[in-house]
Amino acid sequence: MKRSRLYHVGVPLIVSLLVALAAAPAWAQEIALRSVSPDRARAGEEVELTIRGAGFCGPASVQIGAFEAADVRVESESTIRATIYIPGDALPGPYPVLVIVDCGGPQETFSAALEEGFTVLEPAGGPTPEPRPGPGPEPTPSPEPFDNWLLIIVVVAGVGVIVLGGGTLTVTLAVRARRASLKKYAQLEQQMREQLQQEAEEGELPEKCQPGRHKVIRDKPKLKPGLWKVAGLKVTLYDAARDQGEDERDAPEELVKRIDKAARNKLLWGDGEKLAAEVAEIGRALAAQVIAWQAISEAGRDVRLEPEIEGGEGSVKFTLYRCIGEPEWWQEVKSWQAKAQAVKHFPQEFRGPAAGEAPQAYRAVLEKGVTIYVANLIREASRLWDTEGVGVSVEVSIE
Repeated sequence: MKRSRLYHVGVPLIVSLLVALAAAPAWAQEIALRSVSPDRARAGEEVELTIRGAGFCGPASVQIGAFEAADVRVESESTIRATIYIPGDALPGPYPVLVIVDCGGPQETFSAALEEGFTVLEPAGGPTPEPRPGPGPEPTPSPEPFDNWLLIIVVVAGVGVIVLGGGTLTVTLAVRARRASLKKYAQLEQQMREQLQQEAEEGELPEKCQPGRHKVIRDKPKLKPGLWKVAGLKVTLYDAARDQGEDERDAPEELVKRIDKAARNKLLWGDGEKLAAEVAEIGRALAAQVIAWQAISEAGRDVRLEPEIEGGEGSVKFTLYRCIGEPEWWQEVKSWQAKAQAVKHFPQEFRGPAAGEAPQAYRAVLEKGVTIYVANLIREASRLWDTEGVGVSVEVSIE
């Protein structure tokens, strides 16, 4: 007859485990998603989802991409039902399914996602893609008796670990799971905001709308004046006569820093012999680097220089609206702030070596042209800037 054996490992060790177990809250677990059914619907449809998983320990919210479910019911720790409307202008394709659960403790927020858990199909009348089998529920392992198991209790860094033969059950603090899940949520939220920000327009909402449609309004950027900074310099090799693609490279960081430093010196001290000598050295070094890249490029030997010149920082407000009701009206869904930064574009093109042109002659021509360009770039970067005629680059910022 098989027997289970318990090996004594010391009272202090067992007491430590019991303390760890007592200190661990009941909600110290990470939720999991296993399946969403149905896993597809047409744009413009309302659908009731059944979400299966584990760890649904409190009130929950459900999102498909940027679309939030209006009615969410947690039926058990393994089942959630949610009613969600897919806007009529939603783009067809896979969307992430995100579930956030509030378990009611001091570290209460947990989330889990299926990255491509739901597919939006074309509206009625459009082409329907081939069905994609969705993930089925994972089998639940049945409990087994403790036959021939060796029970060892250890405490590592304040965390109790019970090792039963080849299987391990780990008691961890909730914050560990929470950090991982919130990081995943932040990544999905950033992707959704990037998509909405690309759709954004400045101006007012139209008076009429079609139910199910959404619109993103972008306010005018609020920028603080500041100094220009040369943050990068892109060198692109191509063939102006033939379309053979482009070969993009970044100028060495050391040269970029020298250009930016020269611009600061020009702003403080003005022109002088020392600045002129520095401009000439930078021009020669940059031309030499370009010639070295021309020798190995398969895209062509014509050259385009494009610096990344950044100005003062600020913010832009985005607001997402959804058209609902009869008569129709725009409902504000959410708004957020994104970092904004002024950028100045100062590109310049140079020809590649001509057929039969001596290498020394071409080097002299390129060095002269690049040196003049570097001097002009330093002049532009040394100016105090204002918002007139300045482009604005918007970056996603999740607070």
